[in-house]
Amino acid sequence: MEKTTTSEIMNTSKEQLYYHLGLLFYAIAIADKKIHEKEFEKFKTLLRQKWLHYPGYDKTTNKNNALELYNAFIKMQDLETGSTESFERFRKYFLKNTPLFTQELRAFIWETAQAIATSNAQKNKSELMVLAKLGMLLQSTT
Repeated sequence: MEKTTTSEIMNTSKEQLYYHLGLLFYAIAIADKKIHEKEFEKFKTLLRQKWLHYPGYDKTTNKNNALELYNAFIKMQDLETGSTESFERFRKYFLKNTPLFTQELRAFIWETAQAIATSNAQKNKSELMVLAKLGMLLQSTT
């Protein structure tokens, strides 16, 4: 049996973190039961302009993290997963892994969530509800 190295565990936990962030951003985009083109374009733009340059990681790591976010989003879309289910999966992951979510990362998550929600005109009631739950979650363990 092969031993798992610390580096492999760290990479797996990073992959899981970014996978679950993809679930969250999908949950916000699909909150009104439809992902509008502007929401998807905003998500891709944020990946390129923000998440590829997230502080503290090298360029290759950021590229892999952004790809993990994107793949999770697309997977949920392909599976036609609902907003509630996607958000709940993120919430459970967040509560089990709170130390991974630094104040800086929480702010980055909130900024991204807001941008996706406002990309197609203004925030609608469904998106506001998801954002409210996210806001309480992000503040609950600070």
